Amino acid sequence: MQRFFLSIIMAIFSLSLMSCVSSQQNTKKGTVDSDGMVLVPKGLFTMGLQEDELNEQPEHEVYLDSYKIDRDEVSAKDFAAFLNARGNPENRYFTAVASSTVVVEETVLPADTAKQSRLSYVAKQGYENFPANNVSWFGAEEYCRWKGRRLPTEAEWEKAAR
Repeated sequence: MQRFFLSIIMAIFSLSLMSCVSSQQNTKKGTVDSDGMVLVPKGLFTMGLQEDELNEQPEHEVYLDSYKIDRDEVSAKDFAAFLNARGNPENRYFTAVASSTVVVEETVLPADTAKQSRLSYVAKQGYENFPANNVSWFGAEEYCRWKGRRLPTEAEWEKAAR
């Protein structure tokens, strides 16, 4: 059952943008602060699985100091706001496809402007609070930096998921 749960978590990770991490530790364990972050307490946890993919072996104990992590994945509307603020040079942060929760809209500008149109990003209607998907590692990293945070390490992410 544990292996099944971890496989589901890993599948979600591969489809959506990860949460961000902060080193601020003024939240009580189990509570969500005003930034939507929860405290993961310091201590040991079992990382990896003994009988699974080679890159998850061997099962081993890891100690981490406490940290805070976003309770929820980054929403499509929040990632669209990031893309509108920072752009998406050469589709480095995000690739729009039919299944994307963020879509690209083209706005036609008045004829007296230098450009004829402007691209903007919006959450797909009805998917505003769904996790952003089709986000590259670069997009996830830059989003967290934009929020004044960072991506979690593999160990931090796995401890929080467990």
